[in-house]
Amino acid sequence: MAAETLKRLWEDLQKGRSDGAKVLSEINTLLVSSVSDVKEIVPELPLAPLFGNLNCDNVELVRVTSSVLEKLLDLMPLELVCQLSTYVEVGLQHSEHSVIELSVRQLKRYCSSAESRSLVLAPTMLHLIMQMLDSENLDLSKSAHDLILLISRGDRRSLLVDRKEVFASDLRLLLEKNSTVRFRVYELLIDIGAQSDDALSEVLDLRILQTLLTELESSDVLVQLNCLEMMSQLLTTARGFEYVQSSGVIEQVYKVLVTARNDPFIIIIPGIIKFFGVFWNFSLQNNTLTTKYPVVMEIVIQVLPDPANSVWPVAMETIGVLGTRPGGRILLSSNKMDVVLKALSNFLMNSKTEIRVKALEALSLLLSYNELSPHGEALSQEWCDMLGKDFLSHLLTLANQPFPDLSTAALKCTLAMSGAPWGQSYLQRTPGFIEYLLNRRASSCKQATIIKHSIVTALVQDLARCEAIFGQSICLKFQAFQQEGPFHVTGENIIDFQNS
Repeated sequence: MAAETLKRLWEDLQKGRSDGAKVLSEINTLLVSSVSDVKEIVPELPLAPLFGNLNCDNVELVRVTSSVLEKLLDLMPLELVCQLSTYVEVGLQHSEHSVIELSVRQLKRYCSSAESRSLVLAPTMLHLIMQMLDSENLDLSKSAHDLILLISRGDRRSLLVDRKEVFASDLRLLLEKNSTVRFRVYELLIDIGAQSDDALSEVLDLRILQTLLTELESSDVLVQLNCLEMMSQLLTTARGFEYVQSSGVIEQVYKVLVTARNDPFIIIIPGIIKFFGVFWNFSLQNNTLTTKYPVVMEIVIQVLPDPANSVWPVAMETIGVLGTRPGGRILLSSNKMDVVLKALSNFLMNSKTEIRVKALEALSLLLSYNELSPHGEALSQEWCDMLGKDFLSHLLTLANQPFPDLSTAALKCTLAMSGAPWGQSYLQRTPGFIEYLLNRRASSCKQATIIKHSIVTALVQDLARCEAIFGQSICLKFQAFQQEGPFHVTGENIIDFQNS
């Protein structure tokens, strides 16, 4: 029935028997409500005439046509859609965003196979896609970014090697635009390079990213901050780290920090601290870095006790990030860790909720368990001891708070150490911990309930150790709790709920 209706409406449309926009609206509705009934006949419909509607001045007609075409093309096999590539190319040059997005949607389908991908890599098509990076419409520029990234993942060599000159030429033209467009180019290249070290080497061969390093010399602080953010992303891969380190930019950034450190109005300092946090975290030479760049850790430790300082959020983040990798932990252990942990401990005792949450997030990273890093585990235990004998009891108190953000942060901190033998021993000795953990009603929110179950799962991961630390009886209760899942409801819980 729906198929016959579609055929009739299509015939009306072709012969102009009624208002075109009205017929298309009916077809649009039919394609939504009865897609399974009409999909078999869609490939038989001649779509070329419908593309002609996209050239009219009637915006309403253009938009409804675009919507209908999108649904019809989605139901067509790729080989038929590829036959319409000329219309897709024209659509990229349209003034109406819905038409451009329609073309982009088809190009993404083209990227799904090597044969059809060649259509996207055609010089004119690729040039039109690149031009979209200059669009004032953020959705369109994002679509261009995603599409080029998709092309590179499917056939990076064709894009970066075989079409190197064409691709690089378009990129250089975009670099002549404003700073927003330039950073879209940098972001695209960094995302392509993040696929592998070989990919980044091919990106660097384009000689475009070198321009990024000069952005640090800009008088616009926002441009400088964006530059630091992009370079931080480069540091997270081996090839990118090598490139940034060999460029001399680390010393350049450090000089900016030394010059700016005594000026409270210089807003670039947080960005520089964050940059060095990433640099240190991925460096293999942490034992020499604080000697070479002492001002960075001096600022971090100096501002850490003062949440009112503008650098404080980044300092907290830097401490946490450094705690996630062996190199960062070694660096922290040699830099007044007692001062750091004292500040974090004080925040837990006497601060606003949001500051306590930030402190707990940092501690979760510092106390996290990694069975493959014995030295890192020894540091985690040492740092936990430095927090004081009442730390775990206070952690339990925070977990019991009725504020979801605070209680879940405290539970995440508990989870971080619950896989470690030392952490389990400490938790076993904490008064009320076992009772709280097994009490299914003692959760502030759904997320807290899930984390509590994750803690129990970590405790029973090694049953022999669990029994040795907690005893067989408690271990059996943990096993039952874990097997029942996070949202198990007992009869007692049901009665309590009904009476509440």
